Amino acid sequence: MHKDYTIMTVVDKNQQYHWLYGIKQYFAIYEVDSVKYVDSVIESLLHRNPWQLRDLIISISRTSGNLERDLNAVLMPSFDIDDFCNTSVLLGILYCLTGSEFIKNIKSWYDEETPEDFNDHFSSGQILSKCMVADYFGSILNDDVKTIVIYGGWYGMLIHYLEHVAPVTGSAIRYVVVDSDPVAVRRCKKLMWHLGLQLRVQVICSDVDYIYNVDGMMYIPANDDVHEVDPDLIINTSSEHMNNEWFAQITDGTRVILQTNDFHDCTQHINTVNSMDEVMEQYSMTTVDFTHEKDIGPFTRYMLAGTK
Repeated sequence: MHKDYTIMTVVDKNQQYHWLYGIKQYFAIYEVDSVKYVDSVIESLLHRNPWQLRDLIISISRTSGNLERDLNAVLMPSFDIDDFCNTSVLLGILYCLTGSEFIKNIKSWYDEETPEDFNDHFSSGQILSKCMVADYFGSILNDDVKTIVIYGGWYGMLIHYLEHVAPVTGSAIRYVVVDSDPVAVRRCKKLMWHLGLQLRVQVICSDVDYIYNVDGMMYIPANDDVHEVDPDLIINTSSEHMNNEWFAQITDGTRVILQTNDFHDCTQHINTVNSMDEVMEQYSMTTVDFTHEKDIGPFTRYMLAGTK
């Protein structure tokens, strides 16, 4: 783990746009030259810095006349960010400034789906946690990893981060995402399409508790079908949302990467822990390859990787 994963956040009145700090986190890891543009948007529009606003308008005017006209509206004394800005507009401004294909694809997906939990999905904590998995994954990647099953995959953004370190040609990895929420499954499928990953990602609506294994093969029931998968690696970054049955049914000898946390106050977290020792006790590995814990503001994120 060589990267400096320092969580980026700040308290301000525009809580619905805190995903900007998550995007800043992403750029700090993968597109460093774009960090300054996120800072410009945050200072200009969220913190109302007049000089940053001037520079932002000048930058926009060089590339998009329509956005320039929109931004000039914020110079009015009665300007209220809620009258002008929304997530789609901010994503458009970021794409105009950075030219980032990632932002372009996320905006297209957002405009189609408008997920109500976008702020949470792209929070600093979420991006930080997923990028930590991807960074470790890069250190163990070899030709033996052909199929990865992701439990509780939500909208599947982890795959995008894994692809930063995974081969994208030749022996391309196949991903299987399992989530029990049909809305999340639909949005995941659409996001994979916008990211150009749809041909290598299978998204299954199923409860991980119903998965069973026979002679090393994994079977995932879904509606009236059962999907057969031969996983080389299982990843679960949502262990706090599940009981331990998902881990118990994994075939011995399977490689696993998991994350959990000590955020006990979240009502959706039914299986939190208090320490790394507790993580290792709950999820007993035959071989432990890696452990890590990271302070992420209101909670600590624990990561464990090894062979069951």
